[in-house]
Amino acid sequence: MSTEHDFTQGSTQYKYIVNILESTNRTTFPWIFFTGHRPMYVDSTFDGDVTLSQFMVDQLEPLFKQYKISVGMWGHAHQYGRTCPVYAETCYSAGEAPIHIVYGMADFVESDHTHYGFMHFTVLNSTHCYTKFVNSANGDVLDIFLLYLHLLSLWKEFISFKYDSVIVIVRNCANRFSANNKYFFRGFHNTINEKSYSNLISCFFVCSTKF
Repeated sequence: MSTEHDFTQGSTQYKYIVNILESTNRTTFPWIFFTGHRPMYVDSTFDGDVTLSQFMVDQLEPLFKQYKISVGMWGHAHQYGRTCPVYAETCYSAGEAPIHIVYGMADFVESDHTHYGFMHFTVLNSTHCYTKFVNSANGDVLDIFLLYLHLLSLWKEFISFKYDSVIVIVRNCANRFSANNKYFFRGFHNTINEKSYSNLISCFFVCSTKF
């Protein structure tokens, strides 16, 4: 979608979005990644970002529930971060809401223009998508999680998966939530900060079980 044009309910763009969602065969295309420039959920205290984010929640988020959208993917904010499963500004348990990913690390960063990252998605099948955020300088994986889709329920997120013959149980780390926004966790603001990276990896393994 274009977040820079009218997307209010009843607008031409809104009707176009609804038409695409209604006409998508979820048996053929089980995954829906909803993308736009400005994020619906943002780790920011800037009034302009917060106001537009709230407006997007009011106008567009009901479509996420109605059409079981898997993931919201956004740019604009020069950072990487992802939310808890969230709907109507409330964090839910895994499987009850979609996640939102902000991946603005490929863009210009005023404070640091030498560190960048990118998302890598491996759709394993109709129910599992292996997801990574990668440091483009050296290939280090800075965040890793698995999307698990169950079309018979509203949403389901990533409780366990088998990848490379290793079973990993992934749990959210409550202490990694952003100080600015209670929905965000495991984020990097403005640059790939090595201290945050180290804390993240420690948190990830503390909150994971391998057997």
